[in-house]
Amino acid sequence: MHWRATARTGQLHSRVYENSRVAGATILLDFHGRSYRGSAALNSAELAIVTVAALANAVFIQGQQIGLVTNGRDAADRIREEGWQGEFLNRTLARQQAATVAENTRMRPVVVPTRKSSDNFLRILETLARLEQTDAWIFPA
Repeated sequence: MHWRATARTGQLHSRVYENSRVAGATILLDFHGRSYRGSAALNSAELAIVTVAALANAVFIQGQQIGLVTNGRDAADRIREEGWQGEFLNRTLARQQAATVAENTRMRPVVVPTRKSSDNFLRILETLARLEQTDAWIFPA
């Protein structure tokens, strides 16, 4: 009830309050190498990426804020640190290079802050596209 306005105008007035709750989501994606094992590991990792993208899209379409936290590694960061070695002399060297797993010393998660904007949703999609499995950081249980 808005008593001053009611007394001044002689008609009943009430105050309208805006909703003080903020909905949205921060999605956690476990992209540690031990979480994806066996013959279907690659498919499971791809399915996890697609699922997170779909969830982020659903939250974004509802007009809510969205964020992402993952223990995966950003491929762009890896290339900046280690360089790009994309030239191979033969197929055997290419397979050896791909099978070699360097120890990952990066101990921080990849974070896209929770915000309400189309740019933030696109940033989540870009981050998911560059994500690689890692062995450095485990989500606590």
